[in-house]
Amino acid sequence: MDQLSLSLGMTMNSFSQIEDAVDGEAKSGATDSMISADLNYEVFQFRNMSHVFKMTGTGILMASLDKYYGLGYGVRWYFGSEGTRVHLKDKVLDLQLTPKLRYYAGANIGGYYMVYRPEPGGEEIRNDIGVEIGGHGGIMYGNHHKRAYKAQINFALGSGAETTSTLIQFFVGTTFYLEPLL
Repeated sequence: MDQLSLSLGMTMNSFSQIEDAVDGEAKSGATDSMISADLNYEVFQFRNMSHVFKMTGTGILMASLDKYYGLGYGVRWYFGSEGTRVHLKDKVLDLQLTPKLRYYAGANIGGYYMVYRPEPGGEEIRNDIGVEIGGHGGIMYGNHHKRAYKAQINFALGSGAETTSTLIQFFVGTTFYLEPLL
């Protein structure tokens, strides 16, 4: 059974400019912290392993010049229990098993676009596009047969045309179990 998660949280992006991007002159980096929204769609290959497609965006809830948008793909493994709700049905029995507490970890790869100021409080505004690779881990608590609550942390290293970055994200949100169409 597929899952859809919507979360809110914080993105902390620490970056430094590549020397060639600033005409051979080395500039110091900066750190941005932004409120973020995260949307995940999970497709289960096995009961304890899924493929995750994710979108993350900042600047959606606040009017800030610094922004980060990311798209990614990842693989997630669940430990200690099933990863999703299980539905067993035959002529006599209709049984739905929903896991209560689930721990997970995974790896992801993706691309990003960011708008930033090379110097905090400075007038200059730049943008960059790049790739990132990292991992994530979290916990889900299911108290209902249609949804669960989750807390997740992501860590990624990025490399763009003008910057290299370290990204740490923390999200809290809700996961919805999607019913099969057939």
